[in-house]
Amino acid sequence: MGTSPFFDLDVRFEWDGYSQEGYSKVFVPNALEGKSGRYDPAKVNIALFSNTKAVLPDRFDMVNFSGFGVNVDVLSLIRDKEKAVEFCLADVRKAVLSGRISQAQFFSNVVRSYKVPYVFTSGAASIYEVKSPKEIAFVGEMLGFTQRQVLSSMSMTAEMLLSNKGW
Repeated sequence: MGTSPFFDLDVRFEWDGYSQEGYSKVFVPNALEGKSGRYDPAKVNIALFSNTKAVLPDRFDMVNFSGFGVNVDVLSLIRDKEKAVEFCLADVRKAVLSGRISQAQFFSNVVRSYKVPYVFTSGAASIYEVKSPKEIAFVGEMLGFTQRQVLSSMSMTAEMLLSNKGW
């Protein structure tokens, strides 16, 4: 398992440092692969879902569909458990470079139509690569979201996930 991308929160959260510069608050998440992933209640736990036949771990906070494969049963489960789908900018960038942007756009349309909560993240490999909420919102607009929806996902949806963890 490689380095996990960072998990961003919008600047509406009080935080010293990056919010002064117009950047997001950042967490290093715990990436869970399959059922063997160890859930850490002190971190944001992201289940990696690379293909439509993968199995979700028993506990998770968000699910990353890195290949943008649509599995409506898993999306319904995420919605029912009040968890969220992660839209990682690093995954969107890979989709653009490999000519699969239409697949990412189709996936985002399915997420919206099933009313599944989602969170946009930068996908940075280090704290220095973290994007501002405006930069993330620009990429979200390419997928058919409005700027307000993307920024809301980084604040309201993220706040819901963290409040469920007792933070």
